[in-house]
Amino acid sequence: MIAADAVIGDHGSVTLYAAALGRPTALACFSWEEIAPDTPTAALTGAAAGFAAEKPVWPQVEALIEAAGHGRVPEQAEALAARAFHHQGRSLDRISTIAYRLMDLPAPARGQEATAVPLPSRPESAPTSWYFQGDISNDEVAILRWPAPWSQPAVGWGRVRLMADVGDPNSRLVRAAAVLIYRAAGGSDARADAADNNREVDLAGFPAAYLRAVVSRGRMILTLRGRGTFEAITDHLPPDFDPCVIAAAAYAMVFQARRLLEPELRVSISRRTVTVPVRAVPSPSSCPET
Repeated sequence: MIAADAVIGDHGSVTLYAAALGRPTALACFSWEEIAPDTPTAALTGAAAGFAAEKPVWPQVEALIEAAGHGRVPEQAEALAARAFHHQGRSLDRISTIAYRLMDLPAPARGQEATAVPLPSRPESAPTSWYFQGDISNDEVAILRWPAPWSQPAVGWGRVRLMADVGDPNSRLVRAAAVLIYRAAGGSDARADAADNNREVDLAGFPAAYLRAVVSRGRMILTLRGRGTFEAITDHLPPDFDPCVIAAAAYAMVFQARRLLEPELRVSISRRTVTVPVRAVPSPSSCPET
């Protein structure tokens, strides 16, 4: 507003501030029934020109700027500013006095200090749920992901999906996830664990999920809704590479690109690329068809 050549508005506060700053100001409309007659806003009619919406805009803007004296602050603007900002530092007290009078209530005996709401903080533990997007080029799946629920994906929501660990304390994330992660006990066999813990990760109990991944040391079992069960060998991955990225890539390949899982799944994330052997195995549990 300070840098504006001209301001065209109604009887609101923005137009009032523009006129008080000395900006060339025009009123496109004004509603007297909404304005108290002895207020600075009412005085705006004397400090602002009129604007006719049915007439060409640009000639009116040029005339408005020229009439303002090329940046000279008119006397009526100074008077308007003096009225609008006359009670600096005391506005809250004055408004409170009027508010209690209108409500017919006694004002508090002493001033009340507003209590600030503490800023929300992120949990210190590593995230267990992620928003993710998979982009497929040739036979490689590039994964982008963002911690859920406190982050905002840097892309449109249309292709973003949710991946959640079944142990995430936020059950709403688990219920809404397209990919479910179950981490087997350290050292246990993924296939046996997938069967033994079927009740925890069964897709039938999670209508939004299309893939479940049972992650154990060196391998993971991927059960895809209506597409069968696969084993991915992950024992060669770098120690700091999250195997859950493989589950996200498998989902993107099968359910977004509508392609079959090949014997090797090539996945990249954060400029790191890995190739994971994948093979079909007998499903450890029945999986509902779509």
